[in-house]
Amino acid sequence: MIRPAYSGNRRSLVLAFDIGTTFSGVSYVLLDPGQVPKINNVTRFPGQLLETYSKIPSTIWYDSSGKACSFGAESTLLQTVDRAEAEGWTRLDWWKLNLAPTALCKKLPAGYAPALPHGLTIVEVFADFMHYLFACAETYFKESHAFGESVWDSVKEDITFILSHPNGWGGIEQVTMRRAAVKAELIPDTSEGHDRIQFVTEGEASFNFCANNGISGDAIKVGRNVIVIDAGGGTIDISGYTVENQNPPQVAEIFASECRLLGATTVTRRAREFIKDRLKNSRFDSEDIVSHITQCFDETTKRLFKSSDDINYIQFGSPFETEPSLGIQRGKMKLSGTEVAAFFEESIKGMIHAIESHLDSFKADDSTVLLVGGFGESPWLFQRLRSRLECLGLSLSRTDVPTNKAVAQGAIAFYLDGIVKSRVSRYKYGVLTNVRYNPYDPQHAERWSQAVFMADGVKRLPGAFSTILDESVRVSETEEFRKAFRHFSRSRQSLDRIDDTIKAYKGSSQDPPWIDSEPASFFNLCTVSADTSRVPKPKITNPRGSHYEVYYEVALLFGLTELKAQLVWTENGVEKRGQAEIVYDETQGCAEM
Repeated sequence: MIRPAYSGNRRSLVLAFDIGTTFSGVSYVLLDPGQVPKINNVTRFPGQLLETYSKIPSTIWYDSSGKACSFGAESTLLQTVDRAEAEGWTRLDWWKLNLAPTALCKKLPAGYAPALPHGLTIVEVFADFMHYLFACAETYFKESHAFGESVWDSVKEDITFILSHPNGWGGIEQVTMRRAAVKAELIPDTSEGHDRIQFVTEGEASFNFCANNGISGDAIKVGRNVIVIDAGGGTIDISGYTVENQNPPQVAEIFASECRLLGATTVTRRAREFIKDRLKNSRFDSEDIVSHITQCFDETTKRLFKSSDDINYIQFGSPFETEPSLGIQRGKMKLSGTEVAAFFEESIKGMIHAIESHLDSFKADDSTVLLVGGFGESPWLFQRLRSRLECLGLSLSRTDVPTNKAVAQGAIAFYLDGIVKSRVSRYKYGVLTNVRYNPYDPQHAERWSQAVFMADGVKRLPGAFSTILDESVRVSETEEFRKAFRHFSRSRQSLDRIDDTIKAYKGSSQDPPWIDSEPASFFNLCTVSADTSRVPKPKITNPRGSHYEVYYEVALLFGLTELKAQLVWTENGVEKRGQAEIVYDETQGCAEM
């Protein structure tokens, strides 16, 4: 992709953090006026054996007081492990799973998300890791650029951060990550500071990476569809785009992006259960030994596995360790190819099912599927996916360009290029309204006991769902969806602030029912709060008495990577706008915030 020169009038820096379940990385771009932006990766981290590798383990050691003592590549060094054992540190892996939304976690086994030690919250753990990544990025930048220290000092107070997250995450998770960025002192806790954080889904970042690196090839042609499978450590993210313009590239989502907790860690979990069961009631039946053998499987056997016809070995011990009844010989545990293949099967089925569920959204003949992500480098995963997708009329490809840095690099490309111009709504979104009671309407009549007289003296029935945005609608980034509100009160002052709840409907009805007839299908997306003290509030007098009324609209932008809202009202025939705050119910994650 040919990128134009930066048109800004001052130098600035953008950092992208790809905080993954198993591995993490950082990419950045220094924007100089008149210069063509170049995306860079941080490739030196403390404790690395190979300085050119752009990712580190998402691992943290905590001491007994809850202080983070070691991160990333350093955490795997023998001297670190020895010190940790001597001083009673706790190792934390896969901690990102504690932020996974409730909807993704319901069918998962207990303990899927690791317990956080010492009463730590997920905000604190994210903050610790963000602070570490930022320090690594600062050191790398200063050491790798001419006059690095002075350049860093000139931009450090106004750095823009791009934070990526799985497709299935939304407002609650974004709020949590932004709070962690504040705690990590990446940004100040002000509206200006909050604006320096932007979010992008991992699926969209991966697509931007593919387009930026020419991986998609002939796929980026008008009318073609590109399906991206981002197979990571914790999640599988499925995204689909149709090409609307080729030069410059502009694409639109063709279905709501999807996320499944079926990443590489689930293969390791299934292997662990198999190993634990095989070693039960043997001299190898201990938590430490099972964990060690599982780790050896994860680092070698899993990554090299390519055929269900081959015999596989997990090298875990000394050549003097032999137990034929357990398939252990000279420190190696023997597994059949069929046994290892079974560890992958649930993840493969989940990916195929996700693609099948969206086949009515695109034509296979005009589509290609791209596999990216660390898990996507598995030869077995690629072979099985390609075989099964061919049965659906789809071709699968991947690239020689290392895609373990796809999300971080793609997040920068997302910021620079913004080739995704519209996104698809996941649910029906709307609000609960009060409607004038009509005793002749059967649905009203059966709810007669809920009807109440409002401040304007009219008998109204609460609980009716009014749709703002329908499900599966393609929404552009600039498209506004407005909802008009009218509030009544005997007190003028009580109308100086509003709090309107936006709800999402995930049921199957085309015309969503009253909330009391299908309560499980509704959930609170967020609350829009705003200062309405400047909005006119006329006093209305009628035979039923006097009251004040306030009329306004809430303008919602659903087509962005983060939901935005504004308050809109008319004063003397002139439209005016004010800020509206989005507040989320933060108790809906896998763990306490």
